[in-house]
Amino acid sequence: MADIYREYVLLDPKKCSHSSSSSKHFISIIGQPQDPEYYMATVAAEVVGRNNKDSLEVTVKPAMEADYMQFLVHCKRMKGGGTWSINTKTCIFKDGQYMGDCYTFLDWLHKTYGYEEYRTHPVYGALAATGYREYIASRKHSFVFMDIVTDNDSPILHIVLELFDDVCPKMCKNFVQLVNNKYEGSVFHRLLPDGWIQGGDYVDGSGANSVSFDGQDLEDETFAIEHNKQGVLGMANRGPNTSGSQFYITLGECKWMDEQYVAFGQVVLGLEDLEKLKEVPTINQRPSVPCRIQKCGVWSPP
Repeated sequence: MADIYREYVLLDPKKCSHSSSSSKHFISIIGQPQDPEYYMATVAAEVVGRNNKDSLEVTVKPAMEADYMQFLVHCKRMKGGGTWSINTKTCIFKDGQYMGDCYTFLDWLHKTYGYEEYRTHPVYGALAATGYREYIASRKHSFVFMDIVTDNDSPILHIVLELFDDVCPKMCKNFVQLVNNKYEGSVFHRLLPDGWIQGGDYVDGSGANSVSFDGQDLEDETFAIEHNKQGVLGMANRGPNTSGSQFYITLGECKWMDEQYVAFGQVVLGLEDLEKLKEVPTINQRPSVPCRIQKCGVWSPP
């Protein structure tokens, strides 16, 4: 996987510095495509950039929630400073340095180029809804959701998983079939707060069963996807080419899993809810309160 920091922030030295003798600014807009402020910033940049090509160069990068959060972690580590204050779904960099949020950018465009924003927030809300659906479709991957309950009083935890059909087509097809037909009502039987959460034994929830949708063990298609972050989805096994129905989601970096278990997806929405699963009490790595998939299925943006 590409270094997300290098993917989202311009690191070309010529584009990361701006001297008084330079007449050109380089802008990077990084944001979640469901965020109206992402479109507010990109529309403004497009309008101004169209007539100021000699003084303004803009790069726009959409990022799913999980990628955006990973980007922020890397960004704070690499740049520090004002990046530690980022708490929005869209952020702007000017000449390689953190500039601020959408409104800081709009203020700069107004002062520098006379840009006036006249569209209302509902307009950008509509743009975000349409743009988000188009962005999801452009990824050409399957998406599924899981609503997880941990006890009768806790709120439902909602996560959305992106499946890399182009990398692991057989594994992804099996998982979608299980999500649609078997997983609902099943439990997570193993939890290591600093490692992973594991479920998928839809037979009796003991963790002793792992049966694929068609009953056949699945081959290890590829080990191309690394376990390098929280939210990686993979299939548990009992040895090479023995994946069935049991799956895991990493709760942190688990590099030791590389070359042993096939990862084929990632959490793209609901990282905060995934984090809450670390708080579920356990006895001998098994949740001591019900930790159950209440509902699951194929997901598409609203």
